[in-house]
Amino acid sequence: MSSGTKYVTRIRLAPDGYRHEHIEEIEYHHGVVIPPYDSPELHYASVSVAALLLDEHDWDVRVSGAPETVRLRTVHPYGRPPYLRGFADDAPTNDLLDLPHY
Repeated sequence: MSSGTKYVTRIRLAPDGYRHEHIEEIEYHHGVVIPPYDSPELHYASVSVAALLLDEHDWDVRVSGAPETVRLRTVHPYGRPPYLRGFADDAPTNDLLDLPHY
């Protein structure tokens, strides 16, 4: 896996979903433009894969367009699958849900 900061640019929600727990997939980039392209290469990850990478590989993932302090973390509610959420100064934010959906 590539190291460095990653930026989430869009999210895909489950049908009829509207909360963090309903995010199924994220679109992200590494913030690096690779010639001959004029924008970063986009990647996609399911929430289960992203949660694993955040938890076990200490990824630094931030919400694109949000203040630099908004970092993505995995939330592990008892008896339910983990989900992703943005946090700024240890306080949860809605910046991830404010991203465009696909």
